[in-house]
Amino acid sequence: MKPRSQADIGALCVLVFVLCSAFRDVYFGGVFQSTSVFLVMLIAFGMMTLAGLTISIWKNLASLRIIAAAPKDAAMMNLATAGAWTCYFFALKFLDPSIVNTLFAGIGPFVVIALAGSRFSIARPSHSSSLQRVLQVGIVLTLLTLVWIVVSGRSGFQSGDAWTAFGSAMLALIAGASVTVGHLFAKRLDERGAAPSALLGTRFFGLLAVATCGIAYEGMPEARGIDAQGLFGVAAAAVLLIVMPVWFNQIGMAKISPLSARVITAFGPVLVFGLQQFDARITWSTETFVAVTVYSALVTIANLSQRRNWNTLNELPVSKHTPVD
Repeated sequence: MKPRSQADIGALCVLVFVLCSAFRDVYFGGVFQSTSVFLVMLIAFGMMTLAGLTISIWKNLASLRIIAAAPKDAAMMNLATAGAWTCYFFALKFLDPSIVNTLFAGIGPFVVIALAGSRFSIARPSHSSSLQRVLQVGIVLTLLTLVWIVVSGRSGFQSGDAWTAFGSAMLALIAGASVTVGHLFAKRLDERGAAPSALLGTRFFGLLAVATCGIAYEGMPEARGIDAQGLFGVAAAAVLLIVMPVWFNQIGMAKISPLSARVITAFGPVLVFGLQQFDARITWSTETFVAVTVYSALVTIANLSQRRNWNTLNELPVSKHTPVD
């Protein structure tokens, strides 16, 4: 049992992480309407990579050697992370942030279930009770309902026609699947002894390459879509809403039980929905509100019904919001 004061600090850190993630989705969803996705990626993850490498070189050089000794795992972690963030950010550009958040969070555990049942060894099988199987079905139906809401034009915001909306929803699902795979490969490196700072400093090389190529393809005038003051604002927002939450999440997860953390994060999609009502480009959608609320309720029940096997990802805690967890 963790000391009460430590558990309180951990719960507060996870709550800050959830709040920042919700603000991130709504804020950058608006920013991407006029600013290059690739430019934001380059700024945010360039700073994150620099911070992680600096800390690792200063305090834990051995961790970098551990990662270098496992090039396949490191490459797969980079590939999956690059796919996750690129797909996630482009989905935010075209869709309602709460729907993107929910689709992203909801698909992950089912990817683990599929991997655990396959010949791949990166995911361990885990027992699911009859209640959890029922809840799994409910969550899948909720995710399908959100895709229908998007395609039928009933969401609070979407850019483009039905096919564009459907493609953007698929991007959110691909992002959730990719971050799950990336997390599994990062976990393998962690089990080899790699420190979190080293993983943070080495997992975005692929994404930075994608961002650089994207900016080169778009051309610098479009990529710069904002003036110097606006660029500073994006950089500051990247630090507050992308970089800092990672550290809060790491601190929080180490200080509270997995059950407590998952119950807190389960309400992320509902929080995103509430915050996006202050964004003038997004209108109220009753269908979306009902779907994300049902989703959060199902996830909460699934978490509260879970009593064992906390060391795997196959537990239906389907609200890990960020691809850099």
